[in-house]
Amino acid sequence: MHGCDKEKLSASLMNALTAESVKILAARPMGKCGSALISFESSRPPRVIKYWGTLRKVIPFKITSFVCYRCHGPGHKQDICPKAVAVCPTCGTVHPETPDECPNKAKPFCAYCNEGGHLATDPKRPKQEAFNRQANTTSKGRSRIRNSEWRLTETKSHQRTRKSSCTSSSLARSTSLKETTEVSQDGTCTSAARKATISHMPSNTITPCQGEIYQELQELALEENQAERDYASTMRHIQKQISELQKSLETVKSQFANQAKERKQRPLVWQRRGTIAERVGPHRDA
Repeated sequence: MHGCDKEKLSASLMNALTAESVKILAARPMGKCGSALISFESSRPPRVIKYWGTLRKVIPFKITSFVCYRCHGPGHKQDICPKAVAVCPTCGTVHPETPDECPNKAKPFCAYCNEGGHLATDPKRPKQEAFNRQANTTSKGRSRIRNSEWRLTETKSHQRTRKSSCTSSSLARSTSLKETTEVSQDGTCTSAARKATISHMPSNTITPCQGEIYQELQELALEENQAERDYASTMRHIQKQISELQKSLETVKSQFANQAKERKQRPLVWQRRGTIAERVGPHRDA
């Protein structure tokens, strides 16, 4: 959530936030730009949330890249860095001094580019585009680092194990999908079939081959549940409006009936004008 008052973002942030259909687990300020990081109980956050009674748009938070602040390489965090000691971002070596007190300030060296003339944190270095690409790949899965080349690696034994498990599990999953999936007359998979399929696919036994299918089924089920909730909310709103219109119509009918009753109870005065007798309203003195 963005656009909040920086001075009001404090420990009482939980008291200021209210959500209608989802429970709020935690909330904390994020940086000093007036943004808040909110954790919900559901995996699908609401579209809007109330902040001190004002509706605010909820934007999903996604980690787009990982950069290690120990070795200054892309693709992993500091807690899983393969290097035991911190590398100086100025000279690319290990020394007890802080980066501000680096003894090699006159000779900066970047370990990623493997060349001197710039720091490891310089955004204008020659290989910055490749650095960003490797850092962004961790949004799809954590990478493994090999020496100082900062490349995604995978051992042959791991590849063989994944292929064998993928082959054996894919046959079992395909049989389970055929047995549990129900197809309607128009050829689309029903909601009950999708839910049954997901229930037969535990998350702890999903292989990489079936991971994408399992994720798509989960997303379809979540979207359908959200659509059902939106439809139910819209129908309740429409029924409420219909009941209000019916009440207004009954009020108008009763008013017309009372006016007609009052007109019938008024006295009639007959006046003769020439030779024609006319029926007029109540007599009024001039």
